[in-house]
Amino acid sequence: MNYIHNIYLNFNNEYYDFYEWVDNDNIIHLNKIPIIKVNSNILKEILINKILIDNELYKRINNKTESNTNKYKTSLLITDNKDIIALSFDKNRISTYISSLVLSDELDILNEINNIKEYNLKYKIVSKRKYITDTREDLKMKKYILKNIKNTSYDRLKYIYYDCFNKEENNYDIMFKNIIKKLKVDNKLVSKIYNTLNPISSN
Repeated sequence: MNYIHNIYLNFNNEYYDFYEWVDNDNIIHLNKIPIIKVNSNILKEILINKILIDNELYKRINNKTESNTNKYKTSLLITDNKDIIALSFDKNRISTYISSLVLSDELDILNEINNIKEYNLKYKIVSKRKYITDTREDLKMKKYILKNIKNTSYDRLKYIYYDCFNKEENNYDIMFKNIIKKLKVDNKLVSKIYNTLNPISSN
């Protein structure tokens, strides 16, 4: 088993690229973590699914990760020589948490592991992993909009509606429902509506 030393991870239920990490995330420093290489198709499948690994691999990685916390002791880096993800496994051998890597760590590792052999990873898909397409900033703004748009004034709602659809509407319920529908499919409007509802944010 090959090991990587001295990296940072940010385990979550969902996958976030490193540039989406925020200050209140539970970012951990790892002194040591095992790594395997697989083909790109497997890596893509693992990224979007929770998996169950075979008992042999689980035994090889169990409690082998050393970090500044008592959590995530059974974790694994998986690479296809282009990208790297980290998985943390529970006692049932299921990949519960997932993390991206800091870009500098990822580049260093890719240079380091050029010659490791491809591992014959045996696994079963347990369930789809919730895959986030919105940025965390978009999600924060959408949450704010949904929470506050019902309480906004009729005139402001009319203004937002015109901004969204370039036409006027006088029925409050129709405006509200159509704006919510539009938000789900058009991320370009998110920051515009957010700034209208929360003008302090645009100062």
